[in-house]
Amino acid sequence: MDQKPKTDMTGPGERGFILLLLVLGIYITIESWKMYQDSPMLSGYGTVPLICGVLLSVLSAFALVRALMMESEIRGLPAGEKAKKTVQHLFSRDVVITLGLIVLYCISMALGAPFIIATPVFLWVSMTYLRRGQYLKNVLYSAIVFAFVYLVFHVGFSVVLP
Repeated sequence: MDQKPKTDMTGPGERGFILLLLVLGIYITIESWKMYQDSPMLSGYGTVPLICGVLLSVLSAFALVRALMMESEIRGLPAGEKAKKTVQHLFSRDVVITLGLIVLYCISMALGAPFIIATPVFLWVSMTYLRRGQYLKNVLYSAIVFAFVYLVFHVGFSVVLP
């Protein structure tokens, strides 16, 4: 029995995700084109979003064509089984827990937790969960990431942080 290597196959939901990225890229391109028309200069506020939208659209189109030429891991399965495997693949335990941590972080910020406290705690908890331990290293990594965010946005760009 001759099976293709896993790298020559698309994963469950991969084609759909690429299609979603293509639609998003087209939408961003259309909306940023409208912005660019208001200020049609290289330094205009619509230029960077327009470039990003076009790049996202073009690269997603190439990726979709490539994915359509490949076999799918779930090919030949009944629709219900395809849906089940896709949901299991897209929403693994780590993804669900990370999304939950993001929701808790957003709720804590909405309830008035200071950014300077909530953000390093969120970073440390999520890194510790995803790296399965390594508590002290994660304190260091969280501090470095938070310091970078703080310096770039608060000090560099004078953004008022919540």
